[in-house]
Amino acid sequence: MRFINSLGRTRFALMALILACVGLAGLGIWHSSALQRTKHPIQKPSQNEMKAAARARLQRGVGSQVKLAAAGDSAELVRASVDSVAQFIFERSNLNMSVETKMRLAQAEEQALNGNGSRLNVDKLAESLTASVTTRLAALSDKEIERAANAFHENAEGRITMRASGKLGTLTRADFIRQAKAGREWGRRGDAAIKTALGSMIRQEVADRFDNLAASLPEQFGRVSQEGATPVQALLIAYSVATDDPLEGSQSDLRNQLVEQRMFERKSPPAQAEQRAWDKAFGVNGFIYSTPVDLFFDKTTLTQLLAEGGSK
Repeated sequence: MRFINSLGRTRFALMALILACVGLAGLGIWHSSALQRTKHPIQKPSQNEMKAAARARLQRGVGSQVKLAAAGDSAELVRASVDSVAQFIFERSNLNMSVETKMRLAQAEEQALNGNGSRLNVDKLAESLTASVTTRLAALSDKEIERAANAFHENAEGRITMRASGKLGTLTRADFIRQAKAGREWGRRGDAAIKTALGSMIRQEVADRFDNLAASLPEQFGRVSQEGATPVQALLIAYSVATDDPLEGSQSDLRNQLVEQRMFERKSPPAQAEQRAWDKAFGVNGFIYSTPVDLFFDKTTLTQLLAEGGSK
């Protein structure tokens, strides 16, 4: 009974921690960017204007930089599609897809497009990510928890922002480490409440991305809600969930946002020795939002996704 009561008192903080660890963020992430952070906006945009702006940002990002294959495309075109996805993810987060993984992804994608492989609906993708995250959380070492804490950029008060939007508040580094260790122990005990709560949150994040991409980029993602996502589409959505990357904007757009952000926060550019670590927008040391994504979005997660989207 004492453990259950403790879980109830600290569940919100723990869920905030886990969300931060896997880099989950709502679709409002870009509304907190430096370009839009004003106390007294001149005029609030209409819903139609906001949707049009979101479509334009997505088109400049994943819409134009990733080439999705279609049913009937040759194996060569499918491989080219996978290469464009791998390059897109690497340029934004420094996550590098191995040759072996690209080959397996291309094979799974071709099977799905031709009707010989499975697609992932919202529930299947959310279940896969939840299983990967809960398993990884329970296996974290003290050293990995320390590394996770160091991956987040502290704000001016020396606190870690739990989500890119700031919606879930902040924690001190010490609190982060303490709660991560508590979450790890709960995971090792197999507490079903953690998996249930986490699964519900992840499902909502996945569903939001399904809906947003289908509405904003109907040519590339218009059928995911009815038919499910192909392995390549599922990988992009999982990456977005894991890094807080809304898949919006070109590399030039992201660089301009960094400049605007630094001007707003009145920060100097990083020293020459640090510039290499700041060359990506997302992932570890991401200049827009930094997360310990490498601890969760790893080869095991990708293998699980490919297994879910494999042959029927």
